[in-house]
Amino acid sequence: MLDATADGSAARARLINTHGLDLLQIIEGSAQTIAVLMGATLRAHGGGAAQGLLVGVKNARLDHDIRAGQIVEAHVNVRYSLPPLSLFEARITVDGTEVAQFELKTMSQLAAAETESPA
Repeated sequence: MLDATADGSAARARLINTHGLDLLQIIEGSAQTIAVLMGATLRAHGGGAAQGLLVGVKNARLDHDIRAGQIVEAHVNVRYSLPPLSLFEARITVDGTEVAQFELKTMSQLAAAETESPA
């Protein structure tokens, strides 16, 4: 992750691009950016581990091919949150130019604490 807001509402991450990227890889990279943002926000506020799911993608379209070696960044912003559901806007830039924008819906919760069974 390159940077994130202190309140956990937005983040920017650089995606690994050694062979070029397709839309599915970009969506997954954006979802992973959200996961890192959520984990960093929980740690900053003294929280524990979390678990989450990507439950929806809306209006995903890639406007240009992404070739190997280009600098690809995912920018994610919380648009709405009503736990456990959140709606994020994702914007993808290649070498500073926006090439994709879409919405991601996630469901998350704090991870259940591991308990030891009595011996």
